[in-house]
Amino acid sequence: MLERNKHSVISSTLLITLAALIFLNGEIVLGRGKSGSGNFVLVTNWGDDTVSMVDIIKGAEMSTIRVGKKPYDVKVDASGRFAYVSISGESYIAVIDIQAMLAGDRIPVGQSPREIDLSGDGKHAIVANSGDNSLSYIDLQNRREIFRIKVGNIPYGVGFAKDDTLAVVSNWGEGSVSIVDIANRKELKKFQVGALPYTVMVAQPTNTAIVTNFGADQASVIDLNNLTLMPNLPLGRSPWGGSVSADGQMAVICNFFSAELSFLSITKSEVATTDMPTIQTASVHRQPANSARINVHETSRLPLVQADRAVAPEGRSKNAVLRDDKTVAVASDLANNELFVVDVANQKVLRTIPVGKAPYGIAFLGR
Repeated sequence: MLERNKHSVISSTLLITLAALIFLNGEIVLGRGKSGSGNFVLVTNWGDDTVSMVDIIKGAEMSTIRVGKKPYDVKVDASGRFAYVSISGESYIAVIDIQAMLAGDRIPVGQSPREIDLSGDGKHAIVANSGDNSLSYIDLQNRREIFRIKVGNIPYGVGFAKDDTLAVVSNWGEGSVSIVDIANRKELKKFQVGALPYTVMVAQPTNTAIVTNFGADQASVIDLNNLTLMPNLPLGRSPWGGSVSADGQMAVICNFFSAELSFLSITKSEVATTDMPTIQTASVHRQPANSARINVHETSRLPLVQADRAVAPEGRSKNAVLRDDKTVAVASDLANNELFVVDVANQKVLRTIPVGKAPYGIAFLGR
């Protein structure tokens, strides 16, 4: 009995020491949840027609499956059971059974589908079809496209908004953003924004859309409550992909040519005046008296360089996602075929992980 207790004490001491070492290395943020699903991401490898499952704790690609030509974006449903991948080279959405890591059903959509978004209830999806200037609305339960409507020239980004009643679509080919009424299947309004608008990110709690303008080194911000364009937000060189946190209070954006991540804060406050400055600018955004003011500003900018590399290769950050607890971000490096795992609070790159060729879309598994 005494021998058993001695081993128990030693084991406990080893566990405590190990935990302390992990904490001191700044990697305690990687542990998450009972199931650990927040420690895995799916990545689309546009250059070799595959999707990778990556364990960010082990820092390794766990499995890879072949899908259709040029997989672009990926989204995972709330259950963590199915993933949806836009196959931009073959004009359909591939449905992946995550447990089996097998590609199953195919949902035909418009030509060259790009970004996808899932509705809050997980029953529907929207996708921007860059090849035929359209938006597809999809029934995920029955695996079929319900309707397709025309939007602007070469749409890339898309996002549900206003409790999934609206769709926000970036039209890359004409420098505009379309607001689509889903129930009535029509475009409500179109905004002219910066050059080459790409990714759409929607913070649902504040009904705010953020659209990266790749050719203008900035993001456009749209107040969806009033359908008004707010002052532009300056960013790094050529902002491309990004995402908003689950609570809608934080966003992360990749600056492609400057190889940086921009972190944004999104807040709302009640105001009793009609003239209030917003978004790090001297411009004034007029709002009705006693309305809510939406504030979006950049809080930090992190170079994507791993500290232990003697010579850091030139990176090209394409896309980034935030884990639901906002402690970890994962970004894809298009130039070096790898992922960066980032400690958000300490603004530190924890590790890089090799994946397939030209990684584009990223999504965490589970909530």
